[in-house]
Amino acid sequence: MLALTGLIAQPGITVSPRVFLGGPYDTGTVLMSDALRSQGLVPLLEPYSALGFSMLGGGGASTSAPVLSATGNNAIVDWVLVELRHATDQSWVVASRCALVQRDGDVVATNGSMPVSFGLPAGDYYVAVRHRNHLGVITANTVALSATPSLVDLTLPGTAVFGTNARKNVAGTMVLWPGDANMDGEVKYVGNGNDRDAILAVIGGVIPTTVLTNVYQSEDVNMDGLVKYVGLNNDRDVVLQTIGGAVPTATLDQQLPAGTYAYSVPGPGVADINGNNYPTIIFGNGQEWMAENLRTINYANGEPIPISIGPISSTGDYCSDHDADPAIGAIYGKLYSCYTVTDPRGLCPSGWHVPNDLEWRMLESMLGMPAAQLQLEGYRGEAENVGGKFMAVSPLWDAPNVEATNESGFSALPGAMLLWTSMGWIFPTTGTDGNWWTSSMFPDSGPSVFVGWARRVEANGTSVVRVSEDAGHGLSVRCIRN
Repeated sequence: MLALTGLIAQPGITVSPRVFLGGPYDTGTVLMSDALRSQGLVPLLEPYSALGFSMLGGGGASTSAPVLSATGNNAIVDWVLVELRHATDQSWVVASRCALVQRDGDVVATNGSMPVSFGLPAGDYYVAVRHRNHLGVITANTVALSATPSLVDLTLPGTAVFGTNARKNVAGTMVLWPGDANMDGEVKYVGNGNDRDAILAVIGGVIPTTVLTNVYQSEDVNMDGLVKYVGLNNDRDVVLQTIGGAVPTATLDQQLPAGTYAYSVPGPGVADINGNNYPTIIFGNGQEWMAENLRTINYANGEPIPISIGPISSTGDYCSDHDADPAIGAIYGKLYSCYTVTDPRGLCPSGWHVPNDLEWRMLESMLGMPAAQLQLEGYRGEAENVGGKFMAVSPLWDAPNVEATNESGFSALPGAMLLWTSMGWIFPTTGTDGNWWTSSMFPDSGPSVFVGWARRVEANGTSVVRVSEDAGHGLSVRCIRN
C-alpha cells in the first residue's frame, strides 16, 4: 500500500524538459528541423487526443499562429506529451500536459516560451516525454519539482533514464528513437503490426514510389512533411535503422512503464473517534481523502456534538442525521454546521482535518479545473467538466445523471443539506445535489455574518460549484490526512 504524507505546499509546479526527436534531428546543426512548421503543418490544436493517447489533463490544449511563426532555435518542431508520474510508482501517471518542442530541444508551454506547468504540489516526480511517432522516455530517478522551473535535459548521456537502450546516441547527443509509425510503443520492420507496412499502407499500399506531400502524419517518421516508402530520405529506412539496420526481424520496444491512468488509488482507510471506519483514496497529488462522508457524533477530544433542534448560533454547534433517520445518515453521513467544522476541538480523526478551500482547488485542478482559478481567492464559480468525476455512479442520484463517472474515486452521493427557516429545519429531497464544507471562511465573514466556503455537485451537472453558505446550514464533510 502506498504510504503518502504531505499536503499542498505551493499552488503549482513547473518543469522544463529538453529533448531531441531522432527523426528531424540534424547532426550538422545539432538542432532539429522545423520542416513541419515551415510548411504550415503543425496544428494549432494538440494532436494526442484525436490520436487516442491516454492523458490525465492537458487534452484540448491549443497554441496560436504567432507562436508557430517563430524562427531560429526557438522555432516549434512539433507537439509532445509531458507526463509526471508518482514518486512511488513509475507507472502511475498523475498528470499530463501537451506542450511544444523547439528546434534546440526546449519543451515549452503552448504560449511558446513558458515552462510546462502542473496544478500539483511541490515534490518528487518522475518526468516522461512522449511523441506520436517516437519511443517515449522517462527519467530513472525522481526530479524535485516546485514553482521554480526544473530543467530535465534528456539530450545528455548523463541524465539517467529508465530501461535499456531507451534513447539513441548520436555523436554524444541523446535523441528519442524514431519510427513508431503505428504508435504502438514498438518499432518493428517485419511481422504483424510492423511500422514498414503502416508507411506503405498510407501511401496507397500498391505503388511504393508514391509520395504523400504536405502532410502531418505519424507515418512521416523523419518529420519532413512527406511520407515516402522508397527513395532519398524515405521513412521506411528510418524504421530499419532504428531496429539496427541489419536484422529485419529485430524490434525495439519503448522503455516506458505502461501508464496507469488513475486519478487515485485505494488508501489504508481511517476510523473516527466513534469507531466508524472509512475507506480512503490517495490522489496523485499526494492528498489522501476519505471516500465517504463523515458521520462522527463526537469531537476529536471525545466531547459530544449537540444535535440541533432549533436555530443555530455561533455557540450552537450541531450534528444532525438526514431527517433524523439513522438509516439515511448511514448512507450519506451526518450534516454539520460550519461552526462545528471550525471548532478548535476538531471534527476529524487524529492526524486528519477538514480540507481548506485551497486544498479543494488543488484537487479540482488535478481533475481538470483551469489552473488560473487556483489564485482567485474571492472566486465564486465552477470547476467545469469536473463534477462528474466526483460523483458515484449510483441510482441514488436523480436520473439520468449521465455525467457521473466517479473517475476520481471520490464517490460523491447526493446528501443535500439542512436549512433553518422560520418553518424549522428544511431538508431538501436527496437525489439532486451533494454539498461539502471547506474549513475556509468567506472573506467578508464577520461577527454578524459568518459564511463559509463550500462545494456542490448536482445531478446531471458538469461542474464542481464553489459556493458560500451560511455557517448555520448543515452540509456534509470529508476529511483529508495531515
